[in-house]
Amino acid sequence: MARYISFLEDFNYQLKHILGTSNRANALSRRPDHDNGLGDNNQVVALPDVVFAKVVCASTLDETMWQKQKQNQHKIEEWTDKYHLYQEEGGVWYKGKALVVTGEESNW
Repeated sequence: MARYISFLEDFNYQLKHILGTSNRANALSRRPDHDNGLGDNNQVVALPDVVFAKVVCASTLDETMWQKQKQNQHKIEEWTDKYHLYQEEGGVWYKGKALVVTGEESNW
């Protein structure tokens, strides 16, 4: 595991939890004749703090985008039909699954 951590640093990845009862591969990892792996990863940090910091920044960025949408409501109204935008509950605007970004280009 420790060798793969440095390899994975070069990739953007997303971790998703799959319950053990839903994970068909889980039965293979629990065979009674296999090593249980106790102590294999002592002193190894599998997920460094920088991975989690990106999630916090992303949620902060979304909040900023929502505020910009409110400030530029007139612009979004002009774009609605042209770009097939829609508004979800809470007043947040999307095109497909993408959050609509508004504001002056010089601010970015």
